[in-house]
Amino acid sequence: MIRLLIILTALLSTTTGTLSGELLDELKDRPSNSSDDHSDSVRNSTPDRGALKDKAAVLLPISGLMFLETPEGIKVISNNGRYLFEGSVTDLWSETVIDSLEDAKTSASTLSFNGTGLNLDELAAYRVGSGPRVVSIFVDPLCPHCENLLRSLPQKSEEYTFNLIPIPVLGKQSIEAVKLLECSTDPEASLQALLTKNYAPLKSQKPDCSMDALTKRMMTAQVIGIDVVPFVISPTGKVMKGAPRGGLLAWLKGVGQ
Repeated sequence: MIRLLIILTALLSTTTGTLSGELLDELKDRPSNSSDDHSDSVRNSTPDRGALKDKAAVLLPISGLMFLETPEGIKVISNNGRYLFEGSVTDLWSETVIDSLEDAKTSASTLSFNGTGLNLDELAAYRVGSGPRVVSIFVDPLCPHCENLLRSLPQKSEEYTFNLIPIPVLGKQSIEAVKLLECSTDPEASLQALLTKNYAPLKSQKPDCSMDALTKRMMTAQVIGIDVVPFVISPTGKVMKGAPRGGLLAWLKGVGQ
């Protein structure tokens, strides 16, 4: 069992993954405006995993796992066929035991952070709507599918609150757009820029702009494994990679909101 802390700490020293390594490198070198670094923040919110917490860890060369139900019991095999895992399987994030194929399907299509202490609400750069049902949406500021989804959001929804989490996925221009959003002196203008994909008006920028919030968003996106945007998490934790067919509201109704 590997603590989430180990994964998050390792992210700051790697340039692999879907998010911009160039921006991660830049953020590493920026001074933090907070009294605690991000590793300390995550450490304080990560549940203790007992005696394993101070043990050494080895990252196996695995990019995916297959869960199999066989007459002999549960089998978990690495996608390259190299490693076989037998016995109990636990989703540490949701704190649930996976002992059937149906459980595995639920775990693969749902995100729960009960066992991590992480709060997606804290990652939201912008919010649209004021309803009790919270929808988290990771977007790239230059992604055309993200633009279409954002334009479809009901601006005054009393049923949903849409937490918008911009991250740079599509290269250097996305990096520059995220910086403009992050450093703008006018949050409302930033929101409108994101919704309309027009960043030219964001000329008023903070001279000493902290990237702490952006760093945390990018670290979390890496851990979740976001490789497609938009990336939508429903109020019940159901995940949609890409823009939902038939529209966002129809998809939310279909997954039980």
